[in-house]
Amino acid sequence: MKTKNMILLGFVVCLALLFFSVKLFLAGTVLLFAWAAYLLIVKKDFTILTMTPSDAVKNPSELDPQTMAAYQLKAYRAGWIVLVIAVGILVLLTVELVK
Repeated sequence: MKTKNMILLGFVVCLALLFFSVKLFLAGTVLLFAWAAYLLIVKKDFTILTMTPSDAVKNPSELDPQTMAAYQLKAYRAGWIVLVIAVGILVLLTVELVK
């Protein structure tokens, strides 16, 4: 299964969790964002940043090293943004659990 499809499936599961409990939804969302941050920061998987088929990189191994490095740097930076969002949701979940 492609990574983008797995993220979409995770999003749908998080929305389904919303019908059961806000706390479960927040926990699922934290896990989803943390996993996406891992892919972007550690793995530097820039292919998940492409949103449309026209943006999609057909075969990343065919890219020249300079272009691949630029895409990986964008993935790294986006990963830190996603990680900050995950931490923010985690704080919100902690506040919900303390109530």
